[in-house]
Amino acid sequence: MADPKDLLWDSNNQPVADREVAVARVRAGQLEMVTDEKTGRYVGVHLRGGDSVADPEPAPEPEPEPEPDPIPEPEPEPSPEPTPEPTPTPTPTPGTGQAVANAAELRAALASATGGETFLLAPGDYGDMPRLGQYASPVTIASADRKNPARFSRAILKGVSNVALDGLHLKYAYSAGDAASANRFAVLNSQDVTLTRNLFEGAIVNGAGHGRGLQIRDSIGTKVLGNEFKTWWKACSTGGACRDTVFNDNDVHHIRSDGFGPGDTVGLECRRNWFHDNVALDGSGDHKDMIQLMGVIVNGVFADNVFDIGVGNLGQTLFSGTGQRDTSTSAGFHKNLLIERNIVYNAQTNGIAIHAVDGCVVRDNTLIAIPVSDPKAQGGVAWPKINITGTNIEIARNIAAAVSGSSGARIRHNAELLPDTYAAEFIRHADTADGYHEYSPAPGGVIASVSAAAGQPIGAPIMYRYPLGRGVR
Repeated sequence: MADPKDLLWDSNNQPVADREVAVARVRAGQLEMVTDEKTGRYVGVHLRGGDSVADPEPAPEPEPEPEPDPIPEPEPEPSPEPTPEPTPTPTPTPGTGQAVANAAELRAALASATGGETFLLAPGDYGDMPRLGQYASPVTIASADRKNPARFSRAILKGVSNVALDGLHLKYAYSAGDAASANRFAVLNSQDVTLTRNLFEGAIVNGAGHGRGLQIRDSIGTKVLGNEFKTWWKACSTGGACRDTVFNDNDVHHIRSDGFGPGDTVGLECRRNWFHDNVALDGSGDHKDMIQLMGVIVNGVFADNVFDIGVGNLGQTLFSGTGQRDTSTSAGFHKNLLIERNIVYNAQTNGIAIHAVDGCVVRDNTLIAIPVSDPKAQGGVAWPKINITGTNIEIARNIAAAVSGSSGARIRHNAELLPDTYAAEFIRHADTADGYHEYSPAPGGVIASVSAAAGQPIGAPIMYRYPLGRGVR
């Protein structure tokens, strides 16, 4: 797995992770080509695309949703202001600490831990994570060798505080009869838990993912940073009443149902994740979403994510219906959502579809329809669109097949492009045959003209993760 510092990812021409990424920019019309200064190798294109003014369209009826985990009433919400750009959370990088050779030594070490310790685990199978406590400063459990990580089959962090898991292999061991929702890794009623650079690996049953990768409930300050989630029924979800949850820089792939399903949360950050190559199970009845909001989100940011069908199965991209919430009063509405600079390559109409929200800004996103052989994905139902319903809505500078919002929504400078225009509007750097997708706007088309009208490039800054297919750890 690649270390985060080896990734090239930048939404605003900023260096990536822990080091400067030297790039030379070669401008060609509206494009800004980005190459590695040392090798000259092409690594991406930065462009923010344009926008055409369109009247809002009627909101289509969202698809039905499955019954979620029970979720209590949401916490009182603060005043409706868009969430500002946060200060990046530093990633723990344990290099020194107490060496631990096996599960027995780990139990003994944790029995005397008071806070501030780092335990470096030798490779091997550690079984269940020992019980952890509440510490005044972080206790870190890390693999001594990330190329040969320590492995756990269960880790339920309940009632803990100041705990960090770093570089572990968290592997679900399927047993006959286990429900698809079987959960072996969780953060429950806890505070300040940080999960960094771990591999969460589910089971493959009947050709698709099985088990729930990580469940977070009734917790404050949980950070899920730079992990890989693969082969699960659902990768990560939150429930109960959570606060200040961060889900950033994760690689989520080969998921059967939902990639990320946040429930009631006050303060949610979801940035720079890579959702791709989901694998459906025929006849399962799964409601497949890369992200589905399952509860009320107050002050949430979804930014700089890449959603790529790859060579997987279609599903909804970023979706929130009303089946999980009582929207008869304002208490059931999402509040203060910012959705920006995301890239969608998919084959389903609900590209960014958020219903019953008070305060939502959707800007600088690019949604591109990818042709697939699925008979359910033909015509307009296969074209990712933007559709936001509620109050205090702004939809600006996006590229999508269609853009619509409730009456009174501020909709401006969006480029509505159907697939038959793509040859003229996009440069294709990678397509399905390559196993992933990467398009950038071509100079001179509708995107360029709407960008000129907007006074700035529209759409997402087109830059993919590198290297591809190697996770983010």
